[in-house]
Amino acid sequence: MSYKTILVHCDASKSVPHRLEVAAALAQRFDTHLVGFHARRPFEVPVLFDGGVGFPMDDFFRSYEEGAKKDETAASAAFTKAIKGKHLSTEWRTVTGYVDSELPIQARYADLIIVGQAEPEQTATPSDLPEVAALATGRPILVVPYIGAKAPGQVVMVC
Repeated sequence: MSYKTILVHCDASKSVPHRLEVAAALAQRFDTHLVGFHARRPFEVPVLFDGGVGFPMDDFFRSYEEGAKKDETAASAAFTKAIKGKHLSTEWRTVTGYVDSELPIQARYADLIIVGQAEPEQTATPSDLPEVAALATGRPILVVPYIGAKAPGQVVMVC
């Protein structure tokens, strides 16, 4: 089987380098276009009531912007580090929205989607993202364990 486009989900988690290592190895092996995808969570206005007095949103929005930019920068830096020195056709995509609704849209244009297994500690990425992506896209999904893994296909097991 040959792939033309591989889509890899990039977030600011600790396990993203493992995911990107597998994605870059597969992209190099199949000579495919590798797309790094990051979903920037939308700003949600907190519901507050303080007796009719207006509440300044500047601090909340500034905090959101700092966190969102930090996450996006970390994800982009991990992607850049993973592809450095490799001769690959690559692309970086960032959208504003929830990853579980935006990933299926981006997956329409990919032959393989690579996502990560949920980590033990809480992250911004939903823990059921692999299941949601598989059911919503109908595309092949490769789930990389959060502890890391080698690129598949190196060792063959016959049962």
